[in-house]
Amino acid sequence: MCFVYGKIDAHNKNFIKFIKKYQMKQCPVCKKAVSDENNGLCLKCGWDLNYYHSGITRFEEIRFKKKLKIARRNWNFLVSAVKENRALKQRFNILDQS
Repeated sequence: MCFVYGKIDAHNKNFIKFIKKYQMKQCPVCKKAVSDENNGLCLKCGWDLNYYHSGITRFEEIRFKKKLKIARRNWNFLVSAVKENRALKQRFNILDQS
């Protein structure tokens, strides 16, 4: 829950819904299934899954969303680069065998 000065902050209701969607189900960055055994970190991409457990202010919510957007962008870039690298290796292996 999000508590600010002892009350649930109304502007965080949508944010709380967003967090509950991912809480203990999947990483919001790489979508890997997570569990309590992961010690608060996604074992695939390293995202801090415990970031949102404490109270969060409006500023922290905005900062969290920016960090998440950057992490998702970086993760997608990394995945694309790995796929491209594999495709190039496969292409050059085929050329070497010819």
